[in-house]
Amino acid sequence: MENIRGIHLHNECLESANYPVTVDLKLTNAVERFDYRIEQDFLGFITSLTISADWAETSLSLLQYTTRLQKLILSSNNIEKITGKPFYFLNNLESLDLSNNQLTNVDELFQFELHPNKLFKLSLAYNRIEELPGDVFEELTSLIELDLSYNKINNINEEPFSNLTSLETLRLNNNLIKNLNGAVNNLHILKNLYLRDNQIQNIDVQSLKIITHLETFDVSRNQLEKINSIVFLRHWKHLGGKKICKIILSDNHINVLPNTSKEISARYTRSARPYSVDVLTEVDLSNNEISDIEYNAFQSLFKMISLDLSRNKIIDFVVNADDLEHVKYLNLSGNYIVRLYFESFSAMKNLQNLDLSHNYLDYIPDQTFTNTYNLKNVNMTYNEIAIIKNLHIKMFHPEGGVLDLSNNGLNQLKIPFGQGLRLTILKLHSNNISIPSLIDLIHQTDLMTLDLSKNMIIELNNTSLRLPVNLLSLDLRNKIIDFVVNADDLEHVKYLNLSGNYIVRLYFESFSAMKNLQNLDLSHNYLDYIPDQTFTNTYNLKNVNMTYNEIAIIKNLHIKMFHPEGGVLDLSNNGLNQLKIPFGQGLRLTILKLHSNNISIPSLIDLIHQTDLMTLDLSKNMIIELNNTSLRLPVNLLSLDLSCNMIRSIGPSTFHRMGHLKTLRLSRNKLSTIEYGAFQGLTVLQNLDLSFNEIKFLDSKLLMDLKLLSVLSLRSNGMLYLNYKSWYGHKHDLKVFVDGNFLTCEWLVSALNNFNNGFSKMRPAALVVPALGNSVEGIPCVSENKESEKLTDISSKSLMDDDRLLVTSQKILEAVREQTYYLRKYSHIWPSIFKDTENEPDKKW
Repeated sequence: MENIRGIHLHNECLESANYPVTVDLKLTNAVERFDYRIEQDFLGFITSLTISADWAETSLSLLQYTTRLQKLILSSNNIEKITGKPFYFLNNLESLDLSNNQLTNVDELFQFELHPNKLFKLSLAYNRIEELPGDVFEELTSLIELDLSYNKINNINEEPFSNLTSLETLRLNNNLIKNLNGAVNNLHILKNLYLRDNQIQNIDVQSLKIITHLETFDVSRNQLEKINSIVFLRHWKHLGGKKICKIILSDNHINVLPNTSKEISARYTRSARPYSVDVLTEVDLSNNEISDIEYNAFQSLFKMISLDLSRNKIIDFVVNADDLEHVKYLNLSGNYIVRLYFESFSAMKNLQNLDLSHNYLDYIPDQTFTNTYNLKNVNMTYNEIAIIKNLHIKMFHPEGGVLDLSNNGLNQLKIPFGQGLRLTILKLHSNNISIPSLIDLIHQTDLMTLDLSKNMIIELNNTSLRLPVNLLSLDLRNKIIDFVVNADDLEHVKYLNLSGNYIVRLYFESFSAMKNLQNLDLSHNYLDYIPDQTFTNTYNLKNVNMTYNEIAIIKNLHIKMFHPEGGVLDLSNNGLNQLKIPFGQGLRLTILKLHSNNISIPSLIDLIHQTDLMTLDLSKNMIIELNNTSLRLPVNLLSLDLSCNMIRSIGPSTFHRMGHLKTLRLSRNKLSTIEYGAFQGLTVLQNLDLSFNEIKFLDSKLLMDLKLLSVLSLRSNGMLYLNYKSWYGHKHDLKVFVDGNFLTCEWLVSALNNFNNGFSKMRPAALVVPALGNSVEGIPCVSENKESEKLTDISSKSLMDDDRLLVTSQKILEAVREQTYYLRKYSHIWPSIFKDTENEPDKKW
């Protein structure tokens, strides 16, 4: 709203004692200029006010009338100075947002008539405040949340928060604070303290006495080099109920984690033992310079469930295992660890996620994970493990586990019987595996997915793969020339990826038992044909990807049947020029992709027997001409894409066999004219794309066969004139995209008026709204000139009387047709009705 004069609320919007009402007001482009005509009564009912303006200096005089205001938003107004006492009479104000302004001084700003006031939330974030006087928030004793983040505060020595006895959340992050100096020591119920991205060098008991009360303590991205053990201490009495304490110390310069004093630790934990204390702790020490962790460094932490020590300089991780008993997530990645110790992991029965990536491990010790039965994810990527003869992880989580050993230089792996139970996903990609038989997983009966891609496997034979029989997914993107394996080993495989190899031929023996195969990727190989027996027994294929091979001619698909839910075959980017799928082949194939090939004679794509085919993509080929013998396609086809070819002409009856087609794409060709009868037979077509062609003139009568057309794109044809008279009686509304053409604004206005008045069913539209130039309702057009006047003629003007008469006549004829239809449909019952009327003349019908 830009004007608040002459506004009155309805009676139902007026508040009463037992009927509170919320009234929200948003002022845009506000100007601080008010006179006697302002609606003071209306402003008195406002409970939420948002003002958008550009004020360097303001007194906010409007607020003197908004006595019921509860929420005030003044953010992003470039305010540099607020004069007077604008909030003095806002005794009901609960939330005030002054963020994203240019304020430098807020001294004496927050003064209220009543004490205590109701303000519980205040945001001054993203301003330019440098100093906070000691009494700046003196009257805000009810404040619960204060946000001072993203300012330039460098000194809080005057203890500006000392009177905020109700404060629970304080955000001081992204400032220039160097020392707390006890500034928050009086905030005895403070729960969340954010100090991220300052210049703090020291945290001790004197500077932060209430640290033991904090649920969230974020001092990341500062200049801490040492930490006192007090940082980890929390007093359980102040953390009643189920809570998660977050201690965030990441991105500092900490080099040592000292022991926690047993005496201090016992003082905070001893009294908690008789009670059920449900306090969990998450600690983030990532990206520091920690090289030394003392044995009892984590002794004082309540039920630590997450510990992040990634990107430090740790060589040996030796700590008291009892302190890590509850840990579920442990991140030790990006360190210099060369060995793991049983003593550190012996009590971690709850460990689920372990990240040891980017270290210098060269083996897995035999005792380390003896007691860890709940591992879900183990990441050991980017280490130096070349050979594993025993996994030494007996069991993973009951829901299954993931082990990632990629990027290790691994060449041999054996998991003996009784090890790695419940391991479901194993990632071994990007290693040095060249002899696949040295990867012995024969006993991993729970393994579902195996990734062996990006290794050095060149050859496979029927003894190469020692894999479990229940394997469902296998990724073998390598340098394989011949894929010859024991088919029985892959009986249950549903997903097989052989892309990016050097395969030139497929063998029936390898696929003969794959009755469950659903997804097969053979892309980026050197196949030039499909062997006649390969897929004889594969009846459940959902997706077959054969892109980027060298298949030029297919005279028989040799895939008899796809999945009962339908199948997708992608043969794009092959150089294909001929394809015939004979009767009885390719059953249940629903989507066929043939784009980006060398198809120039469309009749050589013979799919006449593919009665299940719904979608065909023939885009990006070399088709020049279409006529009534060009397309040998099934009658049930629903979508056909012929875009991005070189089609210059479409002859009559080209699509006459395709009576079910709903979408036809002919964009980005070289069409300049549309012949009569070109779209004959497309009686249910709904979407037609003719964009990016060279059609300068189009008469709608050429599209009269398209009775159900609802979307037509004529974008970017350089079109000068569109005659839409034949759409006056179109059965449905027709949206026509016309942007990127040279249609006149007069024509466009006329077309829009005729649609809005109900005389025409054609509604012009635009996909791209122009930033410059002429437009009507966001649709681009060109200004009128003498040449265009000749083109627009009478059809570019509003409908004449005879045109309107024609429309009315067509509507009457349509109504008569419908009436006649129903009379004929129920003609057999009329004689009996008339007979009953004669027999019972007094009966009311």
